[in-house]
Amino acid sequence: MDPGRRTFGLGLLALGGAVASSRVRSAPALTPAATAGLVFPLAPDPRAWDSLTMSTPRVLRLGPRDFRMWYYGRDAAFDPQISLPTGRIGLARSRDGLHWTRVRGPGERGSLIDPAAEADRFDSGHVGVGDVTFDGRDYEMWYFGGDRQSSDLGGAKRRGFPLRIGRARSRDGLHWQRVPGPVRGAVLDVGAAGDPDSRSVGWPQVLKVRADLWRMYYHTAGGEVGFAICGAESTDQGLTWRKLGVLLGRGSAGRFDVNGASTRHVFRRGGGFGMLYEGWTHDRRPAMGLALSRDGVEWQRIDGPLPDAAVLSPPPAETGAWDSGAIGTPCLVELGGDRRFMYYVGREDARGGPENDARYQIGLAVSDDPQLRRWRRWQPG
Repeated sequence: MDPGRRTFGLGLLALGGAVASSRVRSAPALTPAATAGLVFPLAPDPRAWDSLTMSTPRVLRLGPRDFRMWYYGRDAAFDPQISLPTGRIGLARSRDGLHWTRVRGPGERGSLIDPAAEADRFDSGHVGVGDVTFDGRDYEMWYFGGDRQSSDLGGAKRRGFPLRIGRARSRDGLHWQRVPGPVRGAVLDVGAAGDPDSRSVGWPQVLKVRADLWRMYYHTAGGEVGFAICGAESTDQGLTWRKLGVLLGRGSAGRFDVNGASTRHVFRRGGGFGMLYEGWTHDRRPAMGLALSRDGVEWQRIDGPLPDAAVLSPPPAETGAWDSGAIGTPCLVELGGDRRFMYYVGREDARGGPENDARYQIGLAVSDDPQLRRWRRWQPG
């Protein structure tokens, strides 16, 4: 990506200049090799809420043949001045995790959650899902959003910033009610001037470490910190949060994450924790990596098998693959034994044309490696 055009959009798929477009282009014909991994393309109907772009799959396996995926996206009519793939949140279901059917929700154009109608709320401009959990009775969503105003981000005015974090609950995963937070409805605000997260907080995930300790992972971008994964903890079931600062930032020279770390999925592994995360490469084409931790706070990077230590990277641009521009927003699903799915978002290469016409779609990688270091893109058959 051209750094001169890149916004600090805070996660793949905040990748760079505006992703909204006044038109939806027809998808080019791709070879089977160029579509490897693609399991959930954009909605073919331009009137659908997710026909222009989409991102950040959050998948729960609720039974042997019950996969549910919450994700966000937008259509061509959504506010083009908000330069992220965010917009609305929706749902899809699958019996095998490979073939998906969109579920029409109660929101606009079939979405589940739309921007808040109240102009003074933190999420009145756009919303995006960060995490969904199910306790056997209720669903809980941690999401993020921005209002309709503009603020400085990376030296330029950006509409819909700063991002803040919110919370919602549901009995069926389809109809959601926002949980009021103390900051214009948000439960986590940006930091004070000089803090690493003073410009934005987004893409939350919450783990209930103990009954009396919840931990939130989120990320920020901008200034000296670049892209960085941060943490916060709550001892009152998510009502108030104490920030922990940066947990994972820039990697060393030559690594895939030399420009920082952003979206991630933290999961329990043995007596500790694992993390699949999006790292920002030297050429701004994000790739995926692995880190491990005993306590979920202090993290150790684990080298993957690729030359830059990634576990999964975008294919070369010349392949024309659907995800040759960037990959990110990992979501791990355990299938039993050592078999695992990792859902992710890919973006086509945009260097040959306007970046705001690039497609973001949802893919799948598969691993049978007990160490989680080796992944391959799913292919039919």
